[in-house]
Amino acid sequence: AYGVLANGGIKVQPTAIVKIVDRNGQVVEENSIQEKRVVDEKDAAIITSMLESVISGGTGGNAAIGRPAAGKTGTTDDSKDAWFVGYTPDLVAAVWIGDDYGS
Repeated sequence: AYGVLANGGIKVQPTAIVKIVDRNGQVVEENSIQEKRVVDEKDAAIITSMLESVISGGTGGNAAIGRPAAGKTGTTDDSKDAWFVGYTPDLVAAVWIGDDYGS
């Protein structure tokens, strides 16, 4: 879902191998990238703006990296686990902090 927002509303089908080229430079296999608009570009921009404020003035301030970024923080009900999902126009990353024992 965050990748769609980072892409301005376009879902890109994950592809493990885009192209295989042999030692002579001949293409052996090539898969096309499948894209589909699933969120209106304007709506994706509005959501991204809201999630940018999580970093610029909210609970995700420690994720400020000096370039455009957006994200969402979260905790479990008892605040024993924490997570963050963030994205730039090029990358999406998620982090979970916790353990199996809830300590």
